[in-house]
Amino acid sequence: MSMTPVEDDVFTAFLREKAAEAQRAVKYRPIEFLKMLGSIGGYKTAVSLLTKPKVSNGFTRLFIGGRLDLTVEAVILESRWARFFDDYLISSAEKRLSNVGYKVVRPDQSAGAFSGGMDAASGAEMLNNSSYDSDVQSLSFNVGQEYTRVGVLALLGIPRPTGGKWYSGHVYHAGNHFLFCNVGSAGRTGHNYNNHYLDSRLVWYARSDYRLGQPLVSKLIGQEESVFVFYRQSDRDPFMFAGIALPYEVVDAADGDPLKVVWDFSSQHIQKLVEGAVSATVLEGAASMKIVKVYERDRGARLRCVKRWGRKCFVCGFEFEKVYGELGRGFIHVHHLKPLSEQGGEYDLNPEQDLRPVCPNCHAMLHRSMPALTIEELQRQMHLARLQSNA
Repeated sequence: MSMTPVEDDVFTAFLREKAAEAQRAVKYRPIEFLKMLGSIGGYKTAVSLLTKPKVSNGFTRLFIGGRLDLTVEAVILESRWARFFDDYLISSAEKRLSNVGYKVVRPDQSAGAFSGGMDAASGAEMLNNSSYDSDVQSLSFNVGQEYTRVGVLALLGIPRPTGGKWYSGHVYHAGNHFLFCNVGSAGRTGHNYNNHYLDSRLVWYARSDYRLGQPLVSKLIGQEESVFVFYRQSDRDPFMFAGIALPYEVVDAADGDPLKVVWDFSSQHIQKLVEGAVSATVLEGAASMKIVKVYERDRGARLRCVKRWGRKCFVCGFEFEKVYGELGRGFIHVHHLKPLSEQGGEYDLNPEQDLRPVCPNCHAMLHRSMPALTIEELQRQMHLARLQSNA
């Protein structure tokens, strides 16, 4: 049985969650696996791995770490996703796990949902069981299902507008937030905000005028109101509903970089706000406690970094002024060698030792993994890619 595009999107998100869990469990960053998910989707990735004559490096690492339950083989066999794969692929997965003594636990066939809380038959995560604002209490968006912007308006009971706020990326309505974003492509204005997925989380960049402390931004990241996230990969495509999001990391705008929010979808339950410190908001949920950290960058640190290291990308050597002339003069991103989100709080920043100038492309690639790649690791990736392209 083949998957529909919607089912494949849900399955891809399911595999991303398992990859993130594996990274936390055995400290293994499955870079190639995540690249495959991003380029060919979950179904083709699984088929490719199951048809290879040997097990993957990820299988070996998870075997060593005692977490074979997180291998592609196990997560397929132990979930209802197994019904999408033919007998040959199922047999291949079973044989690999049997050879290393792993006992597969089959799902309860009477259960109504897939492992991980996602039902691929409907692509659904029903939202109307939670206590939202009365104006949207009856809403039922399905995770993984496509919606046009007009379709979202119809569900909200709003007549099709001729313009205005509903055609922007962030809409605030009836005490709820609706984010509409392009991932990996430019929006209708032609501007590419560099929104992208990092494992199962969405890295989202706000409009250039958003700043921490603004009333609307405070509402957006405050967790007292729901944030509905819709994304698409092309400006002419309908939007896919990603789910209700909670902020995992927030970095204020500075030095030309817009406000950044990393949205987390690991829990679709509405969390209750609990009093916390200024730098950290503690959320008490049904299953876990989450800490959301808000980071404000030292604007003077960038100037000291650039004065020491110049404006040439430390990874690839690109210089904007040489390519773009006067337009590119002075432009460069600054990368924290010790990412703010991994410090666990404030630390003494030495701009000359802890910061490096990088171009936006390399900056995005450094943060494609969690924890972030080192500059040396990214340079090795680039070298390997060149060797493979020339082979």
